[in-house]
Amino acid sequence: MNRTRNRAAGQAAAAADNERLRAALEYAARGWAVFPVRERGKEPLTRRGCNDATTNPSVISRWWHRWPSANVAIAAGPSRLLVIDVDLGKAGDATLDALIDRLGPLPDGPTARTGGGGSHRYFAAAEGVRCRIGIAPGIDIRAAGGYVVAPPSIHASGRRYSWIRPPDSSPLPSLPDSWLRWLRSKPAADVTESNRGQQTTTEKTTDAILGGGVASQANGDGIKDAIEEAIRSTLPTGPGLRHRQVFELARALKAIAPLTDAKAIDLEEIVHEWHRRALPHIRTEPFEQTLIDFCRGWPRVKIPKGRTMEAIVERARRAPLPKCAERFESEPARLLVGVCRELQRMAGDAPFFLSCRVAAASLDIDHVRAWRHLFLLEQYQILAVVARGTKTHATRYRYLGD
Repeated sequence: MNRTRNRAAGQAAAAADNERLRAALEYAARGWAVFPVRERGKEPLTRRGCNDATTNPSVISRWWHRWPSANVAIAAGPSRLLVIDVDLGKAGDATLDALIDRLGPLPDGPTARTGGGGSHRYFAAAEGVRCRIGIAPGIDIRAAGGYVVAPPSIHASGRRYSWIRPPDSSPLPSLPDSWLRWLRSKPAADVTESNRGQQTTTEKTTDAILGGGVASQANGDGIKDAIEEAIRSTLPTGPGLRHRQVFELARALKAIAPLTDAKAIDLEEIVHEWHRRALPHIRTEPFEQTLIDFCRGWPRVKIPKGRTMEAIVERARRAPLPKCAERFESEPARLLVGVCRELQRMAGDAPFFLSCRVAAASLDIDHVRAWRHLFLLEQYQILAVVARGTKTHATRYRYLGD
């Protein structure tokens, strides 16, 4: 009798596991990218979590044969979804009613009951709306950069996620303009369900860099802000721009003094965060390709972002001539001293990078003459070489003049 009961229980469990695989394949057939998360949980089981989401049936089947009891998660960005996540335990239902009174009714669309008793309301993705946690009490927005756990997954409480209004063949409804204006008026929060309540990737990476002594005298909060700005300002705005913008990310990070001497691979987590946010535009491009492009581009950065040589040369022309430059009769040599002073001011206590070819282009002279001027500045101890340049790295100098 016990053996029969155990066999029946095993068959029931297998049927439940197959149900989740079937659901994952059905979502994929709709164009919704899925990935496995922990049984009775929300933590991704794959290495890159949301970034691994796919509609490939072979990959999905392989995942659920490896983790047959895994819950099913849908990545909002690649699925072109916007989901209003209502948390019943945080009075989200009351907040939603108040928002409906203020912004107008929501169109009918697929709606799921979550294992926690709340709801997920599915809509078509909207331009300029990303994942936003806590946009109102008990209300989260799951969009680009986020994901939802979907039926028939099991909540930590043991309750099942289920469809109140299941998806059908109809197109997903769009949010009314009044709702979209409200969402776009709120500051974006780049937090996903996988890191909710934890440090952001940027914060963790920066803390690791600062803790490692790369910037022992730097202002930690300022560096975090600078990294965040580097990520945000270099994101692609459309398809076909990934390669160029990865290089712009490298230029932006090179401009942050504590990161200038870092190895490219040490910045992997920052690049990963950039890739995650860029996914709505780069689609299915794997993270590894982005990391390869970043590692190849990092040593090729000669002029960090925001430090164009044209502007530096112009500042050097306007500034009073350094006294140590007065010994030179050649105008390019005198100007080069001023340029090096400006580069050192921008670098602070750190050394600055300058190659012969960049100096030549900036001063409108040939690179051999630029090399001779730089050599002479070394002899007069106006410049000190910190690290001699190579084929892929510019020479690093310190300015010692007045």
